[in-house]
Amino acid sequence: MPSASQTEPLTQATISKTINGIIVELREGYVFADKGAQAADALEKSLRENSYAGITDPNRFAQQISDQLRAITEDGHMRLIFGSPFSNQPLPSTPQNAGFEVKRLDGNIGYIRLERFVPPDIFNPAADDAMRKLSDTDALIIDMRDNGGGHPASVAYLVSFFLDPNKRVHISDLNWRNRGTSTFRTEPFWSSPTPVHYLGKSVYVLIGPKTYSAGEEFAYDLQALKRATVVGKKKHAEGLILAD
Repeated sequence: MPSASQTEPLTQATISKTINGIIVELREGYVFADKGAQAADALEKSLRENSYAGITDPNRFAQQISDQLRAITEDGHMRLIFGSPFSNQPLPSTPQNAGFEVKRLDGNIGYIRLERFVPPDIFNPAADDAMRKLSDTDALIIDMRDNGGGHPASVAYLVSFFLDPNKRVHISDLNWRNRGTSTFRTEPFWSSPTPVHYLGKSVYVLIGPKTYSAGEEFAYDLQALKRATVVGKKKHAEGLILAD
């Protein structure tokens, strides 16, 4: 009897069903309709040519499809995952801290390290606590070098601590394609009230090759709003221009 850690080998029927499901999603829902159609055509061609014949390992199959889709779309978010997308991501040590690491460094410099932006219901109270602890520091370092992304509303909330509380600031938009059409809807994100503010003092955001998605957005937002200096660089900026 196979152990719990073993997985059933893929069948060609499962591969075909999976590929055809991806093709539908690419054509109906991918935000760039032309790229979605191009990627769908490529998968159809590969399926017809039996390019996936002999693949029985689900993880290998997922990686091959992910590589193929990324090569066409140039979209780092495009990936096929076997199992839970969160199975390799440890949960925060407690629900209260949401993964924040907070320190007061020599010279009264605040330091926040954050690996991800969890949903706002957990994130916002933890952000309040972190910023309260460091609101009286002379400067602040926010370490995004290992931040793999997360919820855009949480990004907007953390950005809000560094903005004038008397002005509502537009921070970012998410554009969604209306399924099966060439029209789009926009989800805007604005600054929101926070219990403390960090104004008139230097803020530095550290980035690196592992900074991704929402982590990149946070760095870009503060840079674009002229509220922080971004230090570091990524191998592939994926649409964001971040200064060294």
